[in-house]
Amino acid sequence: MNNNTEVTVAAALAQKCGAKPIVQLFRQRYADLWHLSRILGGYEACRLVERCAASLKEHGYIDGQTKIMIDQISSIFQLEENHDPEKPLLGYFAVIDPSDPLRAEIREISDLLSAAIKNSINQTKCSLKDSSAKDPA
Repeated sequence: MNNNTEVTVAAALAQKCGAKPIVQLFRQRYADLWHLSRILGGYEACRLVERCAASLKEHGYIDGQTKIMIDQISSIFQLEENHDPEKPLLGYFAVIDPSDPLRAEIREISDLLSAAIKNSINQTKCSLKDSSAKDPA
């Protein structure tokens, strides 16, 4: 194997290893992600979760399109689109009674997704470091 091939293989392995936290979250909490995204963003948001989960299941890694979907899903749960009148996420969240356990579920999924993204990034960096440390070139 030449050096370029080794680097490409190492990057592909790092990408697949880095995807594990997100793939596991979507596998274990898919129903929660789907349900809560529907509450916050309507059926457009839950279709986004469906497409993202299907891509993760099919590929097992995060490609460019899947990364965009993950970022969009994260912004739904972080209520980042609250300034956009076309996406009234904050309004959906505001009508949920403060004592409703749904608010805690939304925060929990938001925290889990943020942690999975962070762990995914860290695992990818570690995998890339490990593979470059083994390469004497």
